[in-house]
Amino acid sequence: MVEIITLGLIVAFCMIARIDKILYLLLLLLPFHSFIKNVFSRLYDGGNLFSSWKEIAVLILLYKIFMEYPIRLNRDVVRFIFLFFFVIILYFLMAPSQSDALATFRDHTFPVLLFVALANFPFRSLVARNVINILCISTLFVAIGGFLQNFVFKVPVATIMNRIDFIDAAGYIQYNSSSARIMGFERMSGLIGGPNDFGLTIAFLICALGGILLTPMRRQLSKFQVRLTYALLLLALVCLILSFSRAGWGICGIAFIFMWKLNKIRLPVKLLLGSALVTVFVVLILTQVFPYVGDVITDTFTGKEASAADRGNSFSTGLNKNISEPLGHGLGSTDQSRTGKAKFYSESAIMNITYEIGVPGLICLILLHLKIMFEILRVKKRFNNPFSSIAIAVSSATLVACIASVNPYGMPYLFYWWTILGLGINRSPIMPRPATEKEPRALEPEKPAMI
Repeated sequence: MVEIITLGLIVAFCMIARIDKILYLLLLLLPFHSFIKNVFSRLYDGGNLFSSWKEIAVLILLYKIFMEYPIRLNRDVVRFIFLFFFVIILYFLMAPSQSDALATFRDHTFPVLLFVALANFPFRSLVARNVINILCISTLFVAIGGFLQNFVFKVPVATIMNRIDFIDAAGYIQYNSSSARIMGFERMSGLIGGPNDFGLTIAFLICALGGILLTPMRRQLSKFQVRLTYALLLLALVCLILSFSRAGWGICGIAFIFMWKLNKIRLPVKLLLGSALVTVFVVLILTQVFPYVGDVITDTFTGKEASAADRGNSFSTGLNKNISEPLGHGLGSTDQSRTGKAKFYSESAIMNITYEIGVPGLICLILLHLKIMFEILRVKKRFNNPFSSIAIAVSSATLVACIASVNPYGMPYLFYWWTILGLGINRSPIMPRPATEKEPRALEPEKPAMI
């Protein structure tokens, strides 16, 4: 009953709230989706009903935007979206079990629907500032949750999240997932689910907040907001390191290089040296307080750590399998959560996606991403959208990370990924343009497609 009431309140809020409030709700609840779901599962033997809240919120958001605004997207983007949906539906019908494939079908479709909604979102400076404030709040609570889980409530949180097999007489926790530890050391996982999901969420928040400080949107923030953002970035950096999410590390590094290039930032020597010194100082402090941090970092980059060392072999095995069987096997065929039913599994999201929807499906997905990023580049140039460079940077880094890691193509990161793409392609006048610039012309001579 409590679960039904909670879901009913969320649905009622989405029905009566303004469009921007639904976006705020999604951004606030996404990091804690798994924790709340597991609380309902443990206390009320439920959770599955509540887990549909985000899909319902996306559908209501999309419906409201359809009713109030014409949905306009570049025709090629629209074509690729419909083609991708056709591929997903086809491979859903091809799945050995549609009920088992339903979760994968949902993960492929609803983030894209969220992107379509946010692409035509009535975005203004006030909404942009509110989004930044909510990202700051999310960063604070996600980081606090990480410290509380890792240093205070390790057993209670792991119990709620169903991550413990048993605890022996000596107090050693045997987790049901090998990812809970690395080289025998505990990884910070917070209230999000596992350390990889936690690390990726933190990585996204670092990219989003750090990216804002590298765009003209920074001038719209107060001095207090800028200082608070710097403090939250430092706190999030500590959490990212302690999560030992190598995919998160890689996404942050690649994304900031892209943002630096896209924004054509001339970084002062003082800022470069200051940032380098702060990063080195944080790492040194962590290695002194937690000596294993240095060991894990060193072994990861030298290839001695078992998981990192096996990534190349996992990718190679997946590549050979997909070359020999290029037409796909149906959605859900690589889903490890269905113990004993997965026909194939690789530590590469790209390889898993290819096994499920085939080489043609993968090509369609990649072309969709490339076309979206190309359009975002044009939006950035013509409409001065500060989220555009963040969207391109995050998406480019994530596509690279998907080659070596399976985790970016999971929840909640998948929703964050398509959210920033939707905000980045939005043509609303979020930022005032310099007076010397002319009004932006249409992005292309043809009329945009209507959905």
